[in-house]
Amino acid sequence: SNAVAAVKFISEGLSIAAIGPGTAEALRNRDLEPSLIPDVSTAEGMVEAFANITPGRILLPLAGDARPTLADGLRERGWQVTVITAYQTIARIPTEDELIRARECTAVAFTSSSSVSSWISVAGLFDTPPVVVSIGPQTSATARDAGLYVRAEADPHTLDGLVAATKSVLCY
Repeated sequence: SNAVAAVKFISEGLSIAAIGPGTAEALRNRDLEPSLIPDVSTAEGMVEAFANITPGRILLPLAGDARPTLADGLRERGWQVTVITAYQTIARIPTEDELIRARECTAVAFTSSSSVSSWISVAGLFDTPPVVVSIGPQTSATARDAGLYVRAEADPHTLDGLVAATKSVLCY
């Protein structure tokens, strides 16, 4: 999963913040209940969710290629932030058969900036389906920077939101 969980150490115990409902569900499946889920499932939304919480120490398990937005934003709010690399995104090279099938698709739904970058490095602009849908603002920006036209962006920035955004442009 591309999920990010922020863990805050406080004197009464351990509090957990989940960046979105998918991360919250994954935590609950491990008997961990998040005490904070931002209204907007982005790094910026998470920083905003911490606006009225007294700063303390926080551990951020992030992807190796994560933007520094969350850590920097929390530091600016007075938090002592420890970042650890929880996982690395590794691009999978599709088979020739998979690329042939992809060329026949009407739409592509990107779930992260790294998925955009990986796709472009393998397939390029020419083999990208004509309808591009993104899970959120950072993914949309990466797609646009790569030369893609993003037809829809998930709102909320979740998998369910991505499905709804895709349906909105395909099922007029």
